[in-house]
Amino acid sequence: MILDIRDLSIQFQRKNSCSSIVEKVSFKVDLGEVVSIVGPSGCGKTTLLNAIAGLIDWSGDIQKEDGGDASNIGYVFQQNRLLKWRTIAQNIMLPIENIGISKKELSSRVSNAMSLVGIEPLADCYPTECSTGEQVRAGIARAIIRKPKILLMDEPFSSLDELNARRLRKEVENFSIHKKTVILFVTHNVREAVFLSDRVIVLSELPAKIKGVVCIDTSRPRMQTGRILDGLEERVYDLLGVK
Repeated sequence: MILDIRDLSIQFQRKNSCSSIVEKVSFKVDLGEVVSIVGPSGCGKTTLLNAIAGLIDWSGDIQKEDGGDASNIGYVFQQNRLLKWRTIAQNIMLPIENIGISKKELSSRVSNAMSLVGIEPLADCYPTECSTGEQVRAGIARAIIRKPKILLMDEPFSSLDELNARRLRKEVENFSIHKKTVILFVTHNVREAVFLSDRVIVLSELPAKIKGVVCIDTSRPRMQTGRILDGLEERVYDLLGVK
């Protein structure tokens, strides 16, 4: 086990009232697993990731390996959040540039992260000079440069056309196969969730609770189409109440 969430609840204070966003959500994720979280729009999926990342207050219990400090968590946001005045390489090095490593080690780790996502030629480019897909890749490289044990991904491909999204899904799958990490992946795309995941957690409307879990017991690498995935996709839609 690398991540153990027990009775996680999240509330937001709004004027004179308190709104419950997530209510007693519990699940575990083991090393090497990819778990997707799906649910209705606005049901608290991103809020759940933010709690795991330590960005908001929550109640319950979140246990992470090695105490779960920030260096063990990488976060790929829905919006890439790249700084326009920094080059792609400078954006990617942000999480590690002040941790006391040598310039040689810093350069090596930036190069390795860029190589993993296939954007080595863009090192000296600025975000505005890159396509949306290239910016997404840079966001992923920035998230993995610390070699995190837990990688949180919040709808990272939602802004991409289907061709680029398919390519990046395959790269995430390859990364999950070869790197020992946990990936929690939030998406509205049920096929994407089924293709990438070992398990798909389906959340309810607010306050979010777990309606069910679909296990994806197919070997990797996978095809992004096929009858097996079609059947599993239907099971997720059934839990979502979509016919």
